[in-house]
Amino acid sequence: MKKLLYTALLFTAFLTLTACDDSEIDDSIIDNCENNEQLVAGKCVVPETVVLPEADTDNLFKLNVGNTDGWELFVNNKTEPSMDIKDGKFTFTQAEKDEDNTWARKLTYSTLDIDSTKDYTVEFNAMGPVYREITIYIGTGNTDSYYEETFTLNGMKQSFSFDIVDLEETVGSGIFVIGLGTFENGDSVTISDIEIKEKVFVEEVNILFIGNSFTYYNNMPNMVEQMGLTNGYNVNVESITNGGYQLIQYMTAGTTATQEVLDKLDERDWDYVVLQEHSNKPDTNKTEFLYSVQELNQLITSKGAQTILYSTWSYRDGSAKLASTGYTYTEFYNSLTNAYKEAAETYGTLRAPVGTAFYNLTMEQSSINLIKSDDFHPNTAGSYVAAFTFYSMIFGEESNNEYLPSGLASDTAAILRTYVFGAIEVE
Repeated sequence: MKKLLYTALLFTAFLTLTACDDSEIDDSIIDNCENNEQLVAGKCVVPETVVLPEADTDNLFKLNVGNTDGWELFVNNKTEPSMDIKDGKFTFTQAEKDEDNTWARKLTYSTLDIDSTKDYTVEFNAMGPVYREITIYIGTGNTDSYYEETFTLNGMKQSFSFDIVDLEETVGSGIFVIGLGTFENGDSVTISDIEIKEKVFVEEVNILFIGNSFTYYNNMPNMVEQMGLTNGYNVNVESITNGGYQLIQYMTAGTTATQEVLDKLDERDWDYVVLQEHSNKPDTNKTEFLYSVQELNQLITSKGAQTILYSTWSYRDGSAKLASTGYTYTEFYNSLTNAYKEAAETYGTLRAPVGTAFYNLTMEQSSINLIKSDDFHPNTAGSYVAAFTFYSMIFGEESNNEYLPSGLASDTAAILRTYVFGAIEVE
């Protein structure tokens, strides 16, 4: 966003509106019009019914594009572009244009109620020719301060937004200007749904995942991010994952993987770092698992972040892969879970009970499958269980998040969320 300073004279020019010449009206024609008709271009017509948008109490104001109230064209005394208002949208077309004055055509809305102590978000939809530009100016009252943002069109309907923050002038009113930057003669643009809201600042939450395929299958970290964004959180999720990796490989001096972890931890202020061990390592070599958690947790906490252990699940019940462990389904689940619990209690980390949700679902909902045909990797439903576990732990919301990954039915997701809540409650 750029902040431009214009002279008071130019500001006055922006507010200069084109006068409309009143043509002579034949009284006999008016007399012949019915009560529900209006005289338009010498003819009696039934005016188009315009449904105005309902009041939005959450907005400072919602510029009414359902009629012409408050809107004017400013054209610098050049050929006036045409403007059509229909179905709550502005469509206006560039007419004769001086190439040395690309802002000769503007649509303005004056007397906005702007408060210099607040910040605002401007949103609108636009559709126009590819590569053409439109610019939105927000003028702040009787001052020479303007806030400007330029957008490039792509030929399809687009949604745009920008923020107005840190107002420096004391203002009580303002002006909203739409400019046709690079439009050529005959180009048209349709603009609708213009809203200006008080900006709501949400503290950014940064989450880093470190693990292997149990993390990156089905892009699970992105599911967490989408859940947060869906519920209005400013969340950023990133990951470092390598197939088959153990945590010890992310803390071995001189390796590429370890350097990547060190660099990533220094990249931003992380709030949470999730550690996922190899699928059977907590059972086969618990000593090394605990050592890895201890060392990585010390590094993570030294950066000001909180460690979350990704407590994983047993291999599929009855599979050859599970049989190779020498355990039953319940025994293998208990071995993994107990190791993760010990690590969390010993080193003061959080533990995400994903494996517990898997176990309870498997024991009680045999019709819901969480594991792929390879008998240990998660399918989409399984990754959703993991993602929702992290989301619920971090944001503390036991609510129905509307985000659904492709291929997962909403009724199934509702069941999965119930088991996630149950697993978290017993922590």
